[in-house]
This record gives sequence, C-alpha cells and structure tokens, in this order.
Amino acid sequence: MEALRHFSALITGKQISLSLAEFICFVFFISLCLLFQKHRLGLFITYCFVIYWGFVMNGAYFVAILSNTPLGLPIYALCGIVMIVLGIFSLVRSE
Repeated sequence: MEALRHFSALITGKQISLSLAEFICFVFFISLCLLFQKHRLGLFITYCFVIYWGFVMNGAYFVAILSNTPLGLPIYALCGIVMIVLGIFSLVRSE
C-alpha cells in the first residue's frame, strides 16, 4: 500500500516541466514520420524524447520521490532499460 501511495504522489504531486521548443520539435518530427509512413523511425524518435524528458530533464524529481520506496529506483531503472531495448529493437527489426 505504501508503494501505491508513492506512485499516486508521483503522478499528482508536481507538474513536470517540458520545453515548448522541444515539444514543437517533437510534434514536427512525429508528423513527418507519419506523413512519410516511417513508423519505426517515429517510434525511435518518441523513445528518445520520452527518455530525455523523463529520465534526463526530470530525473531528479523522480529519483527524489522514488528513493523513499524500496523498489522505486530499481523499477525506474528497469523502465529506462526496457525503453532503450525497445528503441534498439524497433531499429533492427525488419519490416
């Protein structure tokens, strides 16, 4: 129950900051990928932006909240590793 309370605090506790220029760049690149039907490239761009926004820009916020739980940081690291593996998998997989 403690982990659920910390997860709830993570979701509702604070606003996460994103740069407007980066978000516009993200929407532009994803729109181009959809327009030219480059779905794998679009997935990879999405993975890169999510990793950057979640694990680099706002990493200190997530670590501060998750450090109070025994499984918080390992789950956080595991999610990052899974996202990297999915990104690499989407690049090497043939259509």
